[in-house]
Amino acid sequence: MSASNRVEHDDADTVSSETAVVSPARLQRHVKRRRTGSHGYSTQEFGLMRDNNEMPRFIGSGSGIHLIRTVYAALSSRFQDQRSFRNGPIDLVPGEDDQLIEQPPTVVSTPGTQARAPLWQEHEIAQDTEGTCPNVDFDNLVQWTKSYFENWHSAFPFLHGPEILEIMEEVATHGIGNATEADVTIIRAIISISLADSRQLAGFREPIPANLVFLSLDDIASNMVFTLGSPASLKNIQAALCVELFLVSMLKFNMASRLGGVIARMAFHLGLHRCPCRYSNFNVHQTYMRKRIWWSMYCLERMVCQSLGLPLDIRDDDVDVCFLDKELHQVETCISVDSNTPTSSSVMNKLQLLTLLSKHSRLRGSILELRNKTISVRNDTVERALFVQADLVKWENEVHEIVADEGDDSLQSLSSYEGGTLKDGSISTSYKILLDIMKHESTITLNRPLLASDQEAPASQAALQACISASRSIIDKIDRQQDDPHQSSPRTPSQNILVWPLLTWSVWMSCFILTYAALEEATTTRSAHRYAMKSLRILRKLADRGTTWPESCATAVEHLMSTLEQRQEDVRHRTLKGTLDIAVGNSTSRTQCPRDARGVTHLSNRRQAGARNPDRSHPNIGRDKSIPSVQRETDQNLMAFRESTQQRHILQPNPMLTTQWREPVPPWHQETSRSQSVTMDHDTVEGAQFQEWLDPLNVLDFSNFAQSGTSDSGLGFRFDY
Repeated sequence: MSASNRVEHDDADTVSSETAVVSPARLQRHVKRRRTGSHGYSTQEFGLMRDNNEMPRFIGSGSGIHLIRTVYAALSSRFQDQRSFRNGPIDLVPGEDDQLIEQPPTVVSTPGTQARAPLWQEHEIAQDTEGTCPNVDFDNLVQWTKSYFENWHSAFPFLHGPEILEIMEEVATHGIGNATEADVTIIRAIISISLADSRQLAGFREPIPANLVFLSLDDIASNMVFTLGSPASLKNIQAALCVELFLVSMLKFNMASRLGGVIARMAFHLGLHRCPCRYSNFNVHQTYMRKRIWWSMYCLERMVCQSLGLPLDIRDDDVDVCFLDKELHQVETCISVDSNTPTSSSVMNKLQLLTLLSKHSRLRGSILELRNKTISVRNDTVERALFVQADLVKWENEVHEIVADEGDDSLQSLSSYEGGTLKDGSISTSYKILLDIMKHESTITLNRPLLASDQEAPASQAALQACISASRSIIDKIDRQQDDPHQSSPRTPSQNILVWPLLTWSVWMSCFILTYAALEEATTTRSAHRYAMKSLRILRKLADRGTTWPESCATAVEHLMSTLEQRQEDVRHRTLKGTLDIAVGNSTSRTQCPRDARGVTHLSNRRQAGARNPDRSHPNIGRDKSIPSVQRETDQNLMAFRESTQQRHILQPNPMLTTQWREPVPPWHQETSRSQSVTMDHDTVEGAQFQEWLDPLNVLDFSNFAQSGTSDSGLGFRFDY
């Protein structure tokens, strides 16, 4: 006998020989745990090649398109009427602006809804020829760019604030036409971002000159030609990054991806992918600016690649730029060049948000490389997944260490903010919430591909539960940041997170995950429907920015809600049908016993049981020999009383809607037969069914345990409370 068999045999003997109370877990057979090696599971998410006649387009699996199609396939297979799922771009990924259907030139498109449509409403901009066009002075320029520096500058600090102020002074003094192409692009981009923010936050009191914003995607493309025709420079990269950030904020990911590829190549030409502290060419300011530009570009590139499921433009093994909070190379050379430059302590406090976002962006890339590489080279092993999971938890702990001791700044006024940080350098409430949302978002991207593997595998089941928890947390977090109708202030600092571009993707993906969980019965349909309602409310709020994707995602969520409602109706219908089937089957079985003899039969059975065990029957049963004849007479009188009142009972309204119904009991039955059980007449049940109502107590046969006249029944039930 082998060692393993001997152990199992010994365990079995031990369990069988025990006579004391044993835990249920000990009584179960010992099952050998299946060994899981490095390839214990495999992810099977696939991308999609869209068939657009002569212009097929690809969307990668990292975008979540595989799960979206899986949910729609499950809905189509389980529900008959799916005609609504074929209407509208409900299976598009947020940001696929190339998929937007172009309108004929004669049709006036709603601003922001189509690829070539104007970006702004008529009341938001003013032409130079109009008398309402405001003056382009320094104060107005500062006011028009305020939202950019409040909401975006701390997360993507690729611009230097004092340099931007100098550009504003030059534009206010000499006009926008006398500025360089790069400076004009920077000013127009950051004012366009602020104007888009005003739709969701506080709006501008007056229109903005049209020559200070980008009017359409064609206008953007024509203004970016200089980046291709001139040598690469930091100023050109900064201008291109401003435009890419504007496109990302408007969920124009396809065009942002094309522009991001140009930016990445310019960055390689300038050597931004190499740590500047390795070289003696740069002083402290130049070192920090090169790092700020690089990591801002890196974060935007990872956001776009994940949203569209595209291969990474920047590979981590080609980069040696250190994070801003920890320099791994020699720093003496770059510090000694300019000893009068302020120390890094004050600068680092304001750049710690960029550091956290940069590390999270590296996590994005690691997850995409782990889960969404091409199948032939995908090395999705348990060990690699654990390493990525460890990095994610490490990042979460680092975020907690930074923000835990800073306290709640929810009571701070908006004037105390400098971008996503306070004036003392601490991270604002809005970005604390955003970092928490990004944590759950990474949990989804890491675990979602496992849902496409074997559903019975432990890894798939654990991944589904992790995705359910993360999806609920994302929706709850964002839903709590919306406007409260009961609060006096129309805007709080925490509501600034609503401008974050990936919220649409996060809410959209979370809603589909919860719907998938409901279809797999991993969560209740009612819960999935409740979170779909919250998702719809969030997407309606995000649609205020004027982009088409929140509205498109809201349409998809509405379709999911209608299906979930149909599923709830089907569940209720099946439950009711099952109850009626049980009731009808019970009443049909009673017809096998003659009506005039059924009461005697029940009595004889109880009399025989009482004779065998007098202690458990009524005291009179088995002692009074006259009971059988008295009972037969009582049953005959009872039948006559029922037949006389049967028609009256049928014509009465449904008693279940008013009060608890009891069959009328004649006086002689109350006096002589208190100890006997009464069984409902079959004809009365049929009459009740004819009237389309049914007493649910009819399903039960109380004659076997109900004992009138005593508070304790033979089965231990108590009816006196």
